[in-house]
Amino acid sequence: MKKLIITLVLLTAFAVNAQKQGKSDLSSEQIATLKTKKMTLQYNLSDSQIDKIYALNLELIKAHRSKTKLTKEDRNKLSSDEKFQKQMARLDAQIATKKRFAAVLSEKQMEKFEKHQNKRGPKFKKRRMNRKQNKKRNRN
Repeated sequence: MKKLIITLVLLTAFAVNAQKQGKSDLSSEQIATLKTKKMTLQYNLSDSQIDKIYALNLELIKAHRSKTKLTKEDRNKLSSDEKFQKQMARLDAQIATKKRFAAVLSEKQMEKFEKHQNKRGPKFKKRRMNRKQNKKRNRN
């Protein structure tokens, strides 16, 4: 009986710790600073570009955090038209963001930026698919 209780306590602790790993305790400003520093190293940004990119990153992060407050139940309740409108708005925002980065970055920097963005797509898609498969396995 004692071993069973200890095992349950340990499993609960691991489950709680695993759930916390996905969430960030950093503020929007801290995330924007880190992202801008990484971009500075990657694209060799000038001082004026750093200031503009920081402001853009901060704005994007705040917008993203305000949009991601929808719960899973809210997303499931959306009609097909609402889902379509939401996807269209997301794509329009991506186009606008790309144009804003293009206004700040040089041509060479923009080429690197686009190459980096294209590499990220399959990686995140694969991660999302793995999460879906793991959730299905856990339900069964």
